[in-house]
Amino acid sequence: GEVVSVNFEARFNSGGDHKVEVRLDDDRLLNDNRRYCTIEVVEDSRVLLVDGKEQNADDPLANDTGYLRFALSPRDPENPDKQGSIATETVAQHRFADRNLLNYQTVVLANVSRLPQSSVTLLEKQVRAGMGLLIFLGDQADALIYNSVLGEGGAKMLPAKVGNPWGEAPQFGETKIPDAFSFATGADKLSHPIMSDFNNPEFGAELLSAVKVYRAYDLEPLKDDSVRV
Repeated sequence: GEVVSVNFEARFNSGGDHKVEVRLDDDRLLNDNRRYCTIEVVEDSRVLLVDGKEQNADDPLANDTGYLRFALSPRDPENPDKQGSIATETVAQHRFADRNLLNYQTVVLANVSRLPQSSVTLLEKQVRAGMGLLIFLGDQADALIYNSVLGEGGAKMLPAKVGNPWGEAPQFGETKIPDAFSFATGADKLSHPIMSDFNNPEFGAELLSAVKVYRAYDLEPLKDDSVRV
């Protein structure tokens, strides 16, 4: 005698299109006890990493996307040819416009200094259709450009206005290290869902204490209850 919502998970053995049937126990009205739909199961997630700096083939970790690529697609040393569920592809920012975004589930902009309008238009279309977008700012990022192109003044894809940077990034070879911020000392920050895996008294603080943030940008969230910093 009431309406309820039920969440459940189902595991598929292969990717592609699958026909799904949801069935309830039979009652006096049989016609509404079954529903059907077709869903697409993604075999693997393709992530496009857009690197803001020139690619360094000799030392991939010197690139802005180097560590991220290995984190998303780690290789098994005993089976190097084994592919994980996330397939990454790295492209320099000046080659971004050549990529067909229909082939990717997520795009990561890493220290990208500028985007041509054609890329912004296609990026906006795909994000509105459900594609994921992650943005990592860096020393090449210009807050004014991001706000005008991707923010409220442009494609409206930013959940917050990018403010001024703070802090000082350490320089290679210098002996004096500038002050750093650590999430391990900010327990109130660990309530955010993206940090939930680190909100563990046994190992969370220990892991986060090794992560030092030297330079960052202030964010001014838009007036939307769904936005959190």
